[in-house]
Amino acid sequence: MKISVVIPAYNEEKHISLCLQSLMEQEVKPDEIIVVDNNSKDDTAKIAEAFFVRVVKESEQGIIPTRNRGFNEAKYDIIARTDADTTLPKDWIKRIKNHFEKNDIDALSGLIYYYDFLLKTTFFAKLFFSVMNIILHHQIILGPNMALKI
Repeated sequence: MKISVVIPAYNEEKHISLCLQSLMEQEVKPDEIIVVDNNSKDDTAKIAEAFFVRVVKESEQGIIPTRNRGFNEAKYDIIARTDADTTLPKDWIKRIKNHFEKNDIDALSGLIYYYDFLLKTTFFAKLFFSVMNIILHHQIILGPNMALKI
């Protein structure tokens, strides 16, 4: 089972290095990393290219066309998606592979913690998922921490 990681990016020169470094330091390496540059006016693409990842351009502005471009470019069985300002735990790819190998699932999402949010605890992250499941009457997946089968 191979994993493509898709990272939509717009003017993320301040954050993209930390995101990509966290992917380079994974216990289990992703098979492909795609940064989708959405008309950045800064050095986002140049910084990403220094990590020797695939950088593709999306000229239509917005998260939806940018995300979709990345999904369409992905080569492998599983697409994992995160944001360019996200720092991932070292076992992120390993855990994604384990979930897909051990469970009959098509998609999964995990907790997220906002680095600039006062309440950075597992309790509040889990509470968010619970409340959203009640409101929407179904499970949700969150862009900064999600994976799906293609």
